[in-house]
Amino acid sequence: MDKSVADVAYALGFNEVANFNQFFKHNEGVTATQFRNTSV
Repeated sequence: MDKSVADVAYALGFNEVANFNQFFKHNEGVTATQFRNTSV
């Protein structure tokens, strides 16, 4: 069940994917896509 980064962002209440990306990178140090690609 792979959801896109956009699906996750909207499910968490972010109105813009860019805002989620900034939030995620600030908290995790990498983008959501980078995190997904390394978390297999």
